[in-house]
Parts: sequence; C-alpha cells; structure tokens
Amino acid sequence: MRDALTAKGHDAKKLPGIRTLRDVLNRMNYRLKRIRKRQAAEENQGTNAIFANLQTVREEACGDPETLEIPMYTQAKVQTGDDALGGKTRTNAAGEVAEKGWDHDPPAKEKVVPSGILVLLTGVLTVIFGNKETSDAWVDALLTWWRQARSGLGHVKRLVIDLDNGPKNFGMHTQF
Repeated sequence: MRDALTAKGHDAKKLPGIRTLRDVLNRMNYRLKRIRKRQAAEENQGTNAIFANLQTVREEACGDPETLEIPMYTQAKVQTGDDALGGKTRTNAAGEVAEKGWDHDPPAKEKVVPSGILVLLTGVLTVIFGNKETSDAWVDALLTWWRQARSGLGHVKRLVIDLDNGPKNFGMHTQF
C-alpha cells in the first residue's frame, strides 16, 4: 500500500511505516482474502452454444424476406400526475396560468411502463404504454403492435424477437 501511495506522488518521508499501515488496516478489519477468478466466457461451452445459435438465427433472418427481426425493450416505470417544474407555474398555449406546480413530488396518479418495438428493416420505433411489466404485458404490447403493423407487413411469416434484459425478463438475452 505504501508503494501505491508513493507511486501516486505522495512523499515517502511523510507516510507512515509499513508496519503502522498494516496495524491500522488490521484495526479497521481489513484482511487479505483469496478470491476465485471468474471463468472466462469462452470457457463456458453452454454460453458459447447459446450465442452460436443466436448468430445462426440472425443470419437466417437476414437472408429471408419472409422473416422480420424486431428488438423489444421496456424502460423504467414513468409516473404520471402533477409534478413540479422547479417552482414555476404551468401555462397553456395562450400563456395563461393553467395550474400551479407542486413544490414537492406528489403521489403518482398512475405508473406506466413504456415498451418499445423497433423494426430493424425500416427503422420504425413504436412505443406502447402498459400498466405492468410482466410477461403478459410483453405479449399484450406485441399483439397491439402487430395489429397496427401487420397490414404493411403482409409478406412476413416469421418474427425473430430480441428481448432485452429488463428486471422482469431474466436471462442474458432472449430470442424467440
């Protein structure tokens, strides 16, 4: 530790001795511990097989005109209600004061969860707001999106859906 401090530019003459530093660290309950090194990702054959399968599916989707790849993501819950604007008042389009802002965060009237679906082929992003972040909400958002988008995607017979790793969607990356 003394060597690290001198390497950072501290004057070695002004630093306590090695034994003093060791005694202070021991009193503070710092102990040297052996740690197990993490296993490298390339050593994990199960992970490699999953990513190889993902790569194969993506390559098939890229070359197939009847397959559409869409990433699907959720974001943190958004509170709706009368929030403060730094103590400023709220005005309407005419500049008239519509309502006074709160000085603190009021209880939320509702919490909504935004789900985003991106069509990689066209770059079109659709954001759908739901009330919960569950697997049922994911399916509901996907159905809502499909009902809106299917008229322009009549040639599509297969969807490849990349799901993010949100708190309600466990796993590293899921693909259907």
